[in-house]
Amino acid sequence: MDYQKVLSVLSLLLTTVLFTHVAGAQQNAAYSVEIECEQNQLIVDVKPGSVTGESFVCTVTNPSMHTETINVFASDENNIEHQINPSSFDLSAEESKDVTVTFYPMIRTWADDYIINITAEVTEVYGGPPPYSSYDYDDVEYTVAKYTEFEFRWSGTDAMGYNKPESVFLYCELDSLSNFYDKYTIYVADESKSSLEKYGYTFNEAEFGQGITRAEESDGSVFFNLYDLFTIDNITSEWEEDDNYLNTVLTFESEIMVEVESHYSKEIGSPHIETTNILVKPIYVFEDGQQPEEYDDIVGKEEDFLPSVGIFHTIFIINLALIVSARRQKIL
Repeated sequence: MDYQKVLSVLSLLLTTVLFTHVAGAQQNAAYSVEIECEQNQLIVDVKPGSVTGESFVCTVTNPSMHTETINVFASDENNIEHQINPSSFDLSAEESKDVTVTFYPMIRTWADDYIINITAEVTEVYGGPPPYSSYDYDDVEYTVAKYTEFEFRWSGTDAMGYNKPESVFLYCELDSLSNFYDKYTIYVADESKSSLEKYGYTFNEAEFGQGITRAEESDGSVFFNLYDLFTIDNITSEWEEDDNYLNTVLTFESEIMVEVESHYSKEIGSPHIETTNILVKPIYVFEDGQQPEEYDDIVGKEEDFLPSVGIFHTIFIINLALIVSARRQKIL
């Protein structure tokens, strides 16, 4: 027997068996899926009235040697609405496919950085359920852009004096509807700074000329309390006496315009300013015998046009004398 030939044949058979086993193992390799998404900078506008929505592309790959059915789905901490096209498809061995993910953050979503998770899962192998779960995922970051929106909730002034002039105190509250914590500055409009001068008031330029800034509070409220916005030393003759009170009262009505500006809008070069007109109606109350000289001047000014009782008597006597004299001359 030729042992050398026998060994050669056995070696060839063994190699063939091993090669066939390895090849079979490769053909029956475990199924799996891979997904990779674009990592572009995604910025989403959620301001009321805007059209929200942003898209990106993910590539899904079947690295196994089996035909697989793949499902793709998304999840987000804000439970945002999303669409995936296509969301379910078949992939042959080592085949890839692009899917488009479009998501829609809710209007007024808080400005911040967020992550949307995209998952690809094997749901079938050759048309049947897989014996175990196989999936892959990728995360995509997106940013919700800031926007500023606010409005006056209420506003007013207070300036009531008792036997002495008082300064004008302004108060108002804003409702911030922005999607972040902004700061706001309040100004008196330039054309309103002199609107109370004829009544004796002077705008406090030193303290309020550059405006006053307040930060938004956690509930979206912004409060402004401005003391001594206008100051006064003496009342003028433009004040009017109001007879609707028990005591002696002087008053007037006027308006000032105030403006509020968002800091963020100014920083980005797109100023957002809200304005409102505020009624100013100061009231000075005087006790009997306590009226200052300025009050007497106002009364004196009114009496220049409304003669006193003594003057009426004098005019009546003069007219009567003229009538009597005319009749006498006619008789003669």
